[in-house]
Amino acid sequence: MKAKFPILSKVIILGIGVSILTAGTAITLTYFNQKNNAENNLHSNIDYTLDAVDYIFSGGTNDNNYIYNDYLTNLRNYIETTFDADTDKRSQSDFDTFQEFAQFYAEKYPWMYQRDSRMGFLTKEEADFKVGLYSLINLLNNFQTTSASQSVFFSYINNNNEMVFLVDSRMYDSNRGPNDYYHVPGYSYQIQESDYFDDSHHKNHRGYILDGYMTMFTPIYSIPLNENEQPKIIASLYIQYDLGAINSNLQETLRNESIILGFSSLALIGIYTIFSYLLFVRNINKLSKSSIEIERKLNDKNMNEIIEIPMRSHDEMAGLAQSFLNMEKAIINYVDIIHAEAQEKERTNAELSIASKIQLDSLPADSFVDKNINIKTYIKAAKEVGGDFYDYFYLDDHRLAVLISDVSGKGIPASLFMMRNKELLKSSLMSCASLKDAIKNVNDMLTKNNNELLFLTSFIGIIDFNKNEIRYINAGHEKPYIVGPNGVYKLDGESNIVLGIEENYPFIEESHPFNKGEYIFMFTDGLNESINHEFEEFGYQRIEQILEQNQGISIDNVISNMNKTLNEFVSGEEQFDDVTILIAKYQDDELKLHYEKKDYEIITDIVDKFNQSYSYLDDKIKASGGIVIDELINNLISYEEREDLIIDIKFQALNDGLKITIISNGGDYNPFANHKEKYLKEFDSEIAEGGFGLSIVKEFAKSYSYKYENKHSIIEIIL
Repeated sequence: MKAKFPILSKVIILGIGVSILTAGTAITLTYFNQKNNAENNLHSNIDYTLDAVDYIFSGGTNDNNYIYNDYLTNLRNYIETTFDADTDKRSQSDFDTFQEFAQFYAEKYPWMYQRDSRMGFLTKEEADFKVGLYSLINLLNNFQTTSASQSVFFSYINNNNEMVFLVDSRMYDSNRGPNDYYHVPGYSYQIQESDYFDDSHHKNHRGYILDGYMTMFTPIYSIPLNENEQPKIIASLYIQYDLGAINSNLQETLRNESIILGFSSLALIGIYTIFSYLLFVRNINKLSKSSIEIERKLNDKNMNEIIEIPMRSHDEMAGLAQSFLNMEKAIINYVDIIHAEAQEKERTNAELSIASKIQLDSLPADSFVDKNINIKTYIKAAKEVGGDFYDYFYLDDHRLAVLISDVSGKGIPASLFMMRNKELLKSSLMSCASLKDAIKNVNDMLTKNNNELLFLTSFIGIIDFNKNEIRYINAGHEKPYIVGPNGVYKLDGESNIVLGIEENYPFIEESHPFNKGEYIFMFTDGLNESINHEFEEFGYQRIEQILEQNQGISIDNVISNMNKTLNEFVSGEEQFDDVTILIAKYQDDELKLHYEKKDYEIITDIVDKFNQSYSYLDDKIKASGGIVIDELINNLISYEEREDLIIDIKFQALNDGLKITIISNGGDYNPFANHKEKYLKEFDSEIAEGGFGLSIVKEFAKSYSYKYENKHSIIEIIL
């Protein structure tokens, strides 16, 4: 069978999954590591630059430090004194564009914004300011380099949150316009705390984020001229970073590393797949191919050749291949054993089939009818051969023995024990003077020669037709039922010990009336102890209900209905015990039938019941009786005008024949009167309708008569 999901596919998928997990983990760790490094570098650069600022602008050893502080002080004072609060105080919102805003201040302070080529147009004070401005810009460029920032600038914001001046490291960058990338006087800031800076590094340093830029700033103080003078904030130094550029660099790094990891993973997956195939999948395929070949040979019943597995590895796969080889040898050996066992089983089944046939042939026929008795039997063994048996035979001209037994155990031992006991019981009953002596004799013989400790339950009855009674001994067997017109009666007498257990046991013999028309229903415990899927027994109550519901029907139908109900009850459950039934019906001399309907269907019912009750009669008499019933009842229904017709029929067996009496409440009509006597010898076309059938009745009858009494017509036929 072709695999729906090969191992190699699973190996590849597993490799891809591991690679994706590994690469994803690596990329995630790299991202956080790079981000952490970027933040650490940013902090380091900021800390280093701010430490330098603190050193340079806090009275360090360099004398030039005082020039920067003084210049910033003078620059601030100059701007404040020249700034016209009424005319120049504007905000960016007062201009159409930022360039117009910047141009306004460029015209206000040309020495700050003009190029070096215009220095000759400046006053000496403005030129001095310009020289100082160049020195500040160079200092800011150094700070920008060391801090790796976007820009560094000086600025002063007054108490009204207005910028008084701004000096930017990019003011004279030849690649940019002078007014595009820095703030000018009059522009208001929105101050926010920075997510990239920790106040714990420099308590005096603050920061804000605006429009994707992070800006850190620190105050610059004036240098006191004497001890009594307090330092004042003359400006602030700002270090500005482009967060977008930082994140872009970080993403670029991650993208490059992801590409490298992706190609590396693909290469590793390929190498992993090749080695997995060479080390595992190829050998597994060899094992699979060998197992398929073994299966094919098993199906073809050709396992004489050992299939070698070409395995070159010296690992667990080699051990598995050797296990396959050992299993193959074991299978071949096992197949040989199974084949031999199958042949032996086939031979045993054949012998059991013969034994079963011999066993059944040792039993009397499953039906027997004569003028005294009508016997029907049913037996179904749980195995090929069983331990149940029945028997019936005449002891003399007026006594009939009937018995049913159940041997302990199943199978062949029970079957052999059964056949022995059957013959013992029959010979003892035939030879002993009484039933009690016969059973005692059988029990003693079984007890003395019973090394296997087998035993049997048995019900043995002798029907006496002269006395209309049954004498019986119940040796631990299921108690049978007497069924007749008066109902169902259980022979609930003494239960003696089973046969074959105790020698010299005093068996108790009992008797019960057994009248004509009654039957005895005998059975083994396989019937009442049958269980269904809920482990519920069939039980005596169901047996009694079926017998009560089936009174008045033939004993054939009693057995059929009992078996049908049993099969429905067990519903396919396995039979664990033999089921045996024997019904013996005491024949009644008379059969009376009563019908209160004018319907041709009653003819079939009458004929069926006649055949059932008098099946022992001579075939000629039975055939004649059926024809007579058909003709006379048909004639009565066809020509009687009454719709409320009532018909009574009585059959009575005679020593040498049969008497049929038909009584009806119809009109006075003699069917035999004025009947033309022509039948078969010469056909007369003038015979009236119906006359041909009456000719047959007369031909068959020894005598026939008709009379009309008490408003009833009576026909008597003797065959």
